[in-house]
Formats: sequence, structure tokens, C-alpha cells
Amino acid sequence: MKYLGRLVIVTTLLLTLFTVLAPARPAMALPCVIASGDAGVAGGLIRLDPTHRYRLGFVGIPGGSSFGPGVPFIFIPALPFGWQIVDLSTDCNNTAFPDGRLNKYIRDTNQTAAIYCLPSRIEIYTTTGKFLFRVTRGELNRFTPKATAQLIKQKNGVRLYMLSTGELQLNAPPLEKGKPDYTFIFNNRDCA
Repeated sequence: MKYLGRLVIVTTLLLTLFTVLAPARPAMALPCVIASGDAGVAGGLIRLDPTHRYRLGFVGIPGGSSFGPGVPFIFIPALPFGWQIVDLSTDCNNTAFPDGRLNKYIRDTNQTAAIYCLPSRIEIYTTTGKFLFRVTRGELNRFTPKATAQLIKQKNGVRLYMLSTGELQLNAPPLEKGKPDYTFIFNNRDCA
């Protein structure tokens, strides 16, 4: 019995040591959204890399359909719901959208709104390019940080708040039902 207790202690110490000294696992690859569209928007014929694997997902519908390799293109007609195509073979962890948006990193595949800082205003669009609303510098200057978040403007479920810290927070409906809202917090001075 005395030896069993020592064996348990030594085993626990060895497992702890191996866990601490084990090399860190590499970061998981993040798939890239390569195309998406709102309800009623046709994607048309989309060229694909036939050596890659893809997933076609639909907004509000769990699951989706995986396909490839060996698929050189896909045709997306106008659908009664939003859609997206994700490239499962490409790592987007450090890839940025090249269109000038403030929330530029692709790593968040739940992103459904884009923030653009312009000289006298902030403009909010869907990630499919549909204009939602703008907030001018004058409108922002009417708000001062309070104890609770203040709604500045909203449209189609996309909301812009001023937080108690003076930062701005964008909340948008998730891409897939059951996921949390897309949230992006940024400093008001980022758009000065």
C-alpha cells in the first residue's frame, strides 16, 4: 500500500512535468470565407481551386455541405437565405481583407458587418457590401461615456454602441443560427 501511494505521487509528478514541458500545439488553421451573399443575391459561377476542400453553408441553417477536392467551380443561384463558401484548405489566421475595413482580419468567420473609417464619419456595411448606416463625427461627439453602453445607431440588427470606456462596439447578428452575435470593439480615436 505504501508503494502504491508513492507510485501515484510519482506518476502525477511525471504527468505534470510532461504536460508543462510538452511543446505547444501549433495554432489551428482557420478556414477562409471566399465568397458569401445575402438572401436573394446570386453568386453566379464561382471558380474554385480543384485541389482544395470547401464547405457551403447557409445563414440560419445548421450544417452545410462539404465538397472537393476535384471541384473546379460551383454555381450559386439567388437563394431565399444568405450563403457562404469556406475554403477548408487555406489558413486565414493572419490574412486581412484588403478593402480598408477597420475589422480587417479574416480569422473571425462569424463576421457579418464591416466598419470603414472615413475622414468625417464611420460607415457600416454588411460583409456582402450592402450599406447599412453612417455615423458622422458630429453624431459621435454628442455621446460621452456613461456607466452603461449607449446605443448610437442601428439597422437590420446591426448596432453601434458607445461603451463606458469611451470605446465603440459593433454588434451584428451571427452568420449561423445558434452562434453568438459578432462583436468588434474599437477605439473611437481609431477613426479620427
